Amino acid sequence: RPALLHVSENNPTGRICVVYTFIEGESLLELLARTEQMPVGIIRQAARCAALVHGSASFAGLPGRLPPFENWYGLFLSERTAARLGNGLAKTVVDIVEGSSPLLRRINSCITLTHGDFRPANMLVSGGKLCLTDWEFAGAGHAVSDIGQFFRAGDGFTAQHYRIFEEAYNELAVRPL
Repeated sequence: RPALLHVSENNPTGRICVVYTFIEGESLLELLARTEQMPVGIIRQAARCAALVHGSASFAGLPGRLPPFENWYGLFLSERTAARLGNGLAKTVVDIVEGSSPLLRRINSCITLTHGDFRPANMLVSGGKLCLTDWEFAGAGHAVSDIGQFFRAGDGFTAQHYRIFEEAYNELAVRPL
């Protein structure tokens, strides 16, 4: 574990800044680019980290303050994004979202602490251990948004990887997937 060196709220943003000791390693994104495969042990560690973060705080009184989860796709599926995905895939996303509205509405009641930027670029691999970095967007949110960011990393995930993540997450989860 990295040692905590400094905590400060005295900065122009008014946000809490935390400084830890330096850890030598490479980002998980760099590891993926170099090896072209996601190590199973790292998937397990990422799942357990996510479950611990998501189980560490509940924001049950917040659901009305966050945009409803079923509306998030509209927030992120801008014209530019839709053009990048292609009209066919963008329409498929919209159709899936519209067909899943009852399930997506249930997610609104599951507000918890989230990392907010839970992606391989913000994960450091050092000596086979996974460390989460870049906590500036941490706060109340939907656990599935963190998980979605992780799996958005690329095409290197298989059905087995999804099962491994789910099993490892559920071992420690307050709310299993």
